[in-house]
Amino acid sequence: NERCVELRQEALGARRALQGDDHPATVRAAAALARTTALVGRHEDAVALQRANLALVERALGPDEALTLEQRAALGVVLLAAGRTDAARAELDAA
Repeated sequence: NERCVELRQEALGARRALQGDDHPATVRAAAALARTTALVGRHEDAVALQRANLALVERALGPDEALTLEQRAALGVVLLAAGRTDAARAELDAA
């Protein structure tokens, strides 16, 4: 439910304040927010959140780092939840 999304947003805010945007724990908290947002049916919001998360980690670490690839796979998962199977497949294949 939406309360779960709110709790994930609070957790992400705390991670950002304590560890910065590109810390692995912050990146994973952002991915968790995207997944939770998808679970409550807000698929396009989830895709936008995870795209932004992937872009951030890709800028910080580069395209071939394990955390970047993990976040690319996470984007594939939320795209799949949104019913965008071709885009999901492309991201998952790239991960």
